[in-house]
Amino acid sequence: MFDCMNNGRVQDERGRLGIMPFEEGGEQWMVLHAEVLEECVLRNYDYPGPIDISRFRDAFDNAFGPVPNMNPIIDKYKLTKENPYILKFGDPVWLRKSLEVGAFRISAASFYERESHNHARRDSELKRILNPNPHDPRMRTFMEKHGIDVPRGKAPSFIAIQSPTDYYLFSTSTVYSRRLFGDFSATGCLVIHTPGDFLNRITAAVSDRLPGWRPQMGFVNYYDPVRADLQLVDRTLRFAKPFRHAYQNELRLTFTPPNPQQELPAFEIEIGSLRDCAELVDIEAYPPVIIPPDPADAPVITYGQFNGEVTMVNELPDVAKIQGMMLSREAGNFREWFFKIQYTDGAGTWQQIKVPMLDGLYLLNMLRDAEKNQHLELWNRE
Repeated sequence: MFDCMNNGRVQDERGRLGIMPFEEGGEQWMVLHAEVLEECVLRNYDYPGPIDISRFRDAFDNAFGPVPNMNPIIDKYKLTKENPYILKFGDPVWLRKSLEVGAFRISAASFYERESHNHARRDSELKRILNPNPHDPRMRTFMEKHGIDVPRGKAPSFIAIQSPTDYYLFSTSTVYSRRLFGDFSATGCLVIHTPGDFLNRITAAVSDRLPGWRPQMGFVNYYDPVRADLQLVDRTLRFAKPFRHAYQNELRLTFTPPNPQQELPAFEIEIGSLRDCAELVDIEAYPPVIIPPDPADAPVITYGQFNGEVTMVNELPDVAKIQGMMLSREAGNFREWFFKIQYTDGAGTWQQIKVPMLDGLYLLNMLRDAEKNQHLELWNRE
């Protein structure tokens, strides 16, 4: 349930929680979500029945933080699925070093099992646990091939596929989503707009450090832990992950030792300046774009004295368009100066109101306050 909901969530431009549009991949997660609920119905569970996703609440720890404005870089290099790119999220302090000298830390797959990692980074990369349907004939074939003995008529509640060795892993994301900053607890992103050259340089540098190791590069295949082909997961273990992390759209490099090893130590590499193939986006250089509140969400705020009892107010026709304004300063006393404002209503009839100058300036101050508090300056013609 959590995996379906988490993969289908997005952060909109106003920093709110949203649902991925159907046409952008949201449909599959809504379908799976509905299937989970239907399975609960078939088992006669009372809602919410066995469903408890409270242990995943840390997934929202940074979900609503400010997000750097990525649009200038995306537009500059015309980054799309047809013009691929890769992303590395993190602290701008370290990413700036990556940009300047190509410095990266290469960690073992076992490193990501640590409890200190948040939900987006933490994963059991050396072991994949599947919960196959006991009626799936592929499960019986897999168990026979691997010598897993289960009494006839019985089926294991889960099957664990274990890597025989630790290996090194370098991960990137291939599709940008605003939510990734929060997921990775990051305020910076290294946008690599020439990914081929970059990945070749990384591969060469690590291969020089690890002669005889087998480098591999590929997109991660996200499988359904209930419906997956166990033999396929077993064959492609380093590039197969349960769909819990599907929203990351990961491209990874792996480096496997010629002989099984465990608990590999991390090490540093430098591949030279990346200014020819990457740019750094952070909060300071690319501050978030402030968008006026959605009218549907913004509360009604009054300024000055406001009589909400419309039955006690003589209402003028609604304004369709302000047509013009004239300031009269003919009186000797400035307190008697006035604005004459003309507008047309919805029927196209011209209306005119007379507003004392000081009250007009008071109205101006209220409008300025509303502009500031409601972030309306983006729509101001000035």
